[in-house]
Amino acid sequence: MQDKNKVEEYIRLGTEGTFRFTANLHEQSIDLEKNTVEVELIEEGSWRHPAAPNGVFVATKERISTWVKNFKDGIMGNMLPLDFAHSPDSKETPGWIVDLYEVNNNNLVEFKDKFKGKAFDLVKQKVQDGKSHLFATLRITEPTVLERIKNGSLCFISGEIQSAWEDPKNGQ
Repeated sequence: MQDKNKVEEYIRLGTEGTFRFTANLHEQSIDLEKNTVEVELIEEGSWRHPAAPNGVFVATKERISTWVKNFKDGIMGNMLPLDFAHSPDSKETPGWIVDLYEVNNNNLVEFKDKFKGKAFDLVKQKVQDGKSHLFATLRITEPTVLERIKNGSLCFISGEIQSAWEDPKNGQ
């Protein structure tokens, strides 16, 4: 179990079966030509969470791999909206999650092109822990949001993992 401060930093209570977490945005991870940001969403580990089974949310290597596979298979579409309000009724998005990928110390070199300069060094240092890390490529469609990340006034992204999402079209 990670320390309590790390628990509160990463995981926030969402609706039942939804686990909300907070991740750092780094200006070094911005690609201004593509309007994208690379961000670590979560790492392999466990955290206390009141909505999780037995009060502990666990992100295993297998779970991270499954999340990546589900995304790449288009289970919820080929892009996921960014949403400042965590609201299913939200009509606008400042951008999209356009890629999810798992990075660890065994496959880091595959992703070198995704990280510019210092960002690659930061990721390299992180994955030395031997854990799997879930990363996302965010394509930002609102120029003001990209500028806020760049100048440091927007430093975090808060995501949600829905453990029991049901496709409204087929009920699966």
